[in-house]
Amino acid sequence: MKTNVIGATIAILGWASLPAPAEARCFPDGASWPCTTSDGCPGTRECAGGYPTRCIKNNPSCPAPPGTNDFFVGTNAPANAVGILVDGRRDSVEIDDETYVITPSSAQASQAVGRLRGSSLANEVLSFATTRAPTRHMTPWTVSQDRFIQAMTNTVRVPITVWILTAPGTFAAQSVQALSTVVQAGALFDQERLGLDFNLIEVRDETNNPNRGNFLNVTALNALETQIGHVGGRINVYWVQAVSGASGSGTGEVANGDSVAVGFNAAPGLLAHEIGHNLAIDHADNDARFDGTNVMISAGGARLFLTEGQGYRAHIRSISAIRSTQVYNLRPGMPTIDTCNISSTTRTCPKPDKRIWADGLTWPAN
Repeated sequence: MKTNVIGATIAILGWASLPAPAEARCFPDGASWPCTTSDGCPGTRECAGGYPTRCIKNNPSCPAPPGTNDFFVGTNAPANAVGILVDGRRDSVEIDDETYVITPSSAQASQAVGRLRGSSLANEVLSFATTRAPTRHMTPWTVSQDRFIQAMTNTVRVPITVWILTAPGTFAAQSVQALSTVVQAGALFDQERLGLDFNLIEVRDETNNPNRGNFLNVTALNALETQIGHVGGRINVYWVQAVSGASGSGTGEVANGDSVAVGFNAAPGLLAHEIGHNLAIDHADNDARFDGTNVMISAGGARLFLTEGQGYRAHIRSISAIRSTQVYNLRPGMPTIDTCNISSTTRTCPKPDKRIWADGLTWPAN
């Protein structure tokens, strides 16, 4: 009798340790599959004795303890300030272009970004700096503590050919002036963190070209390319007597373009404006978010600034000379987002007027 009681007790205990009869059966033993724990952590279930085990966390430290930060670390950082725009989710709040300015150390820009989680809209960091090209870094935030270490991208090298078409005998003086204007326009782009490096600049003397007389007042670019010359894979700058009747005006190709024409009195900001068309940066006319200090105002004033939102677009639109298969066809690792124009407000790109740094006294960082 004593033995029977013990056996019954063992049987009862054994039955109590089994899953409830309603628990789904599984096979074969040893099989495993992913699952999510009640506190949102990735885990694994296994099949044992024909029944699934509970969901076991893959990382015992998940979720991160309260107050633990996620980090973004940009390598290949310059010595000067780095700005980043962060997208993700914090608790139930969507984070869209949260802004940080970082002082790099030892070629790294490291920033705590709080506790972030995956968003169904966007999980990324965009980085900006002088001497670096705007770069998108994919950051699939998780419930664990994340630390994404990714390289910033060096500037895009842009070779330029300048065609001097001013009056005969003016090449020596005009070539110096044109070269200075190109260099200053490039410096403006670098200051505004557009990520371009004007290099391999060549200047051609076309002051005695027999077709020069056809272009004393330029109104279009196609004929210049065919009658004067054009070099593929370069930005072609035609330095002429006048554009649309003025020696300080200019014109630039927009979609898949690599040519601009400017009058010989063009300011560096005007040249930057016309090359901006080659880069698929839209006009900012009649837009309360910009004034004449912005490079892309067509009636422009000083033309000193570009926002980070504008600069980013030069690197993601397929019609930009940087990305176009008809021009440079560079930066294959960046996304192509043609909907990001001057009017776009979606999460796929920063707003056109997004400023990590202030643009003068009128336009603060936002």
